[in-house]
Amino acid sequence: MKKFIKNLLDKLIKWLTQLKTKLEAKIITPLETDIKNFEKQVIADTQIGEQFICHYCHKSFDLLAKNIFPVSVPMLYKESYVQGKGVLCPHCGKTCITG
Repeated sequence: MKKFIKNLLDKLIKWLTQLKTKLEAKIITPLETDIKNFEKQVIADTQIGEQFICHYCHKSFDLLAKNIFPVSVPMLYKESYVQGKGVLCPHCGKTCITG
């Protein structure tokens, strides 16, 4: 009887582990796809070659696709975030927020 219960529990644990793996794959995959699509949209919406002035060092530079990335910025006095574009300044190395 003990052997039967042990086998039954082993099968149940194996089944639950497989189910957990399948559910995690279904949850993570759409989220990763949404993030990649958002990153493509953020870079596509920015005018490459456009002049941008750094908020910190006040020097201007041309926007390049490699220096633009999506960012989440916390809103003041609220517990939510706003999606925007981060631009890395080649002069001072700080991140400016735009968009």
